[in-house]
Amino acid sequence: MKKRSYWTVLNDDILTNKKLVLCVLFTAILCFGFPVTNFSIGVDDSAGNYYLYGSAQGTMIQQGRLLHVLLSRLTGAIEFLPFFTDFCGAVLFSASALLYCGFFLYMTDGKLSNASLISFACLYISNSILVEKFIYHLDVIPTMLSYCFSPMALVYGYRFVKEKKASLFVKTVAALIPALASYESFATLYFCGVFAIFLLEILVNGEKKSFASIILEGLRYAAALIAAMAVYYSLVHLVQVLTHQDGIFIRYNYWAESDRGLVGTFLHLTEKFVGMLRDFASAGYLPVRLFLAFSLLGAAFSLLGSILAGLGLYYVQALWAKGGNLGMGFFPLLSLGFICGIAGQFGDLFASCLKRGADMKDFSET
Repeated sequence: MKKRSYWTVLNDDILTNKKLVLCVLFTAILCFGFPVTNFSIGVDDSAGNYYLYGSAQGTMIQQGRLLHVLLSRLTGAIEFLPFFTDFCGAVLFSASALLYCGFFLYMTDGKLSNASLISFACLYISNSILVEKFIYHLDVIPTMLSYCFSPMALVYGYRFVKEKKASLFVKTVAALIPALASYESFATLYFCGVFAIFLLEILVNGEKKSFASIILEGLRYAAALIAAMAVYYSLVHLVQVLTHQDGIFIRYNYWAESDRGLVGTFLHLTEKFVGMLRDFASAGYLPVRLFLAFSLLGAAFSLLGSILAGLGLYYVQALWAKGGNLGMGFFPLLSLGFICGIAGQFGDLFASCLKRGADMKDFSET
């Protein structure tokens, strides 16, 4: 039987699925109903028009936020428009949840249950990390558009890996570029999608994959992302040159750390971080102490989550191999979770060192 196209699955099985659509709508109303109907101006929003039309309007080009610039020049829709901005953002984000559901159902040949699709969509929409940018009006529409392009990149990337056609590689790159054009961190969302693909192929489709085949397919997905980043940041540099924004660093973007070297920058930032914790702890203002407490609590729970993930893998591996596991022991996986939890938090600090060592705020400027 011929595999149905993604668009057929989306139209026939997702958009006509009343339970799924209603659950997505209900969750979106619960999550975004209040801010859509009770708009307010945050401290960061007050400077929105300054970045779009004021003396700092070149900042968006310097930071590589070309999707913001394009939408501003063509439509003016990213400036703060009460109700309209938040409503469009909520609609786009909800649409991205349905696009993801369509992709997962497409790649599993309809094997996913309705309950699993509804659970994913509701958790996706209500995830506080994913909707972080929703509270900053300047970012709402650009980032929500990027959320819509991300599942499309996975659709074409999945087909490219399976069919190995150059045209599909080009389509994957073309879908990734607008996904990256608001924030480069959407590359992380793409990789999470790739990980989900491997899990669904093994657990739902019953495919037997060797470690080598997973690495090879992963490199194909990565090649599309690398190509998209190369094309996009070449375009960013071209726009910066044409608008005379290359090599310009306003005070907001500049970090005077390059003279310290990479190791010196890391030690300096660590020293400042410890000093900040000390200042927060000695502050007599309750909100500051609460901020410190919740920050440390978040770091602790992040580490605990990594350890539990390693523990979970010990039991999940039995699903990947009939009649036993893949030979990975309990303590090695538990240790791996602990190491990844520590390395991930220090990795974030190291990435900041790289940017500050290059006198840049964003990787789009390096």
